[in-house]
Amino acid sequence: MNPLIIKAFTTLAKSRKLRTELQAAHDRIAILEQENAALRQQLSLLSDVQAKNIELQAKVDRLQFTVDQLLKHRFGSKSERYEDGDDPQMSLFPDLIKSPDKDEEKPDPVKEPKNPSNDENYGNSNGKGSGKKKNKKRILYPEDLRREVKEIDVAENLRTCGCGKLMPIVGYNSNDVINYKPEEFYITEERLLKRACSCKSCIRTALAPKRVLPRVLISDDLLAQIVIAKCLDRQPIYHIEKRWASRHEMMIPRDNMTRWTNQLATQLQPIYNLIQEEFSEYDVGSLDATWLQVLKEDGREPQVKSKAWCFVGGRPEKPVVLFEYCAEDHVSFLTEKLQDFKGYMHGDADNAYTSFHKHGIHMVYCNAHSRRHYVPIAESVKSEGIASHILKEYQKLYKIEEEIKNLTPDNKKTRRQKEAKPILDEMYTYLVNRYDKVPPKSHLKEAMGYTIQFWKGLTRYLDDGRLSIDNNHTERTIRQFVMARNNFLFADTVKGAKALCLHFSLIQTAIANGLEPYKYYQMVLEKLPYCQTVEDYEELLPWNIESHYFSMNSKVANYDD
Repeated sequence: MNPLIIKAFTTLAKSRKLRTELQAAHDRIAILEQENAALRQQLSLLSDVQAKNIELQAKVDRLQFTVDQLLKHRFGSKSERYEDGDDPQMSLFPDLIKSPDKDEEKPDPVKEPKNPSNDENYGNSNGKGSGKKKNKKRILYPEDLRREVKEIDVAENLRTCGCGKLMPIVGYNSNDVINYKPEEFYITEERLLKRACSCKSCIRTALAPKRVLPRVLISDDLLAQIVIAKCLDRQPIYHIEKRWASRHEMMIPRDNMTRWTNQLATQLQPIYNLIQEEFSEYDVGSLDATWLQVLKEDGREPQVKSKAWCFVGGRPEKPVVLFEYCAEDHVSFLTEKLQDFKGYMHGDADNAYTSFHKHGIHMVYCNAHSRRHYVPIAESVKSEGIASHILKEYQKLYKIEEEIKNLTPDNKKTRRQKEAKPILDEMYTYLVNRYDKVPPKSHLKEAMGYTIQFWKGLTRYLDDGRLSIDNNHTERTIRQFVMARNNFLFADTVKGAKALCLHFSLIQTAIANGLEPYKYYQMVLEKLPYCQTVEDYEELLPWNIESHYFSMNSKVANYDD
């Protein structure tokens, strides 16, 4: 056969084989492309699953964080104290630690013998060898406390000497024992004496003293006791009724006591109004709120909670504490309440305060609220982080406040501008530079966002030495209301809620002015029926009470507990 023909057939066979292999390759490529597309789809699904997993894990972490905080709030310590992990041990007696050089330069002071006049802790020590045993505090009582003498003689069979003579009393050893007489009920019969002339033409009868509640045959002392027992001693009315009935056989129905309390509030309203005017005349104040449940209120379910607002302010020599009830629409309520106030107002970042700047009120936001967001985050993270860094910065700021607390307002402002402002400037830059890098919806992101958003109000305390770094002083005041509410739980009517707030206002204002509240109420209820002019009511304001009889011993009485 012709070689050319053979070569052609060979080439044709190879060509067919190549076409077959090429077709097989194309088919393989198509299969691989299909597999590749399937892998891409699976990879996309895997990425979605991973993203969803990260989102769910973040949600689990947030929920676990919430559970941990709830468990701590329910069973753990309520303290917000933060200790630096690198240096957890604080100095036990920082005031006693001095440099050796300074100690060597100063001569040893002459020590006077300790006595009650120069040592507040006199009598507390257990003496040498007491070791680490905690010393007990001595009992304090007023110097003018009534004293009764009880003579205890030698037993009758021992009064005769061995020589047969009766031994006379030659002296005594004395022990002071503090005694207590339980509360006592008694009837005061008021006899209105009559006088008549012998000429039989004139007869006169004494006028009965006026009472703040004319139709109630209860003394002012007992009315004051009911109010103080409920509002200051935190005793619900039903408990007072039960205690008096079981211990003294005095059955005073709780409905009567509640009605008297509400009626007293109506009579005391002029004094409350004057105290409120004093609050508006000073340009520094503070406010906070807590919930109060009212059972009978038109258009609202009994389960709905309202608010009791607390206002603290007034001049330093005329401190004011006001409580007022508000069911809803708190923005309108606060706008009307503070319409005459202009100046600085301490508070947290409540939404009800957003329009205050339109009315000449500059909010001074509470740094304790800002700091509070970082405490649980720092406690849940063992390593150094943003939260722990912010807490360390706040430690520096509060240390400055501790050092300058006794300075004048001008000196406070100077020290704050010099020492606190650089710390705050660095803190703000630190937060802003790291904010976008923090995972969204995390508690740390929320904490940082809160601080950055309200930064202007958080740093406003630098502008005036009269301002405070936080609103803790108001929270301490409103805590008295909260602890009492934990016992009486709710108010039955709106009238009762308003009366409750009025009594709390007068009691806490009296305490702020250094008065003993029960004695203050006694005096006010006695003089109130005779008030006819504004000047008469002004004489009953706490800062116008000059008698030492109503003063409160700060070493003995502490109403912050």
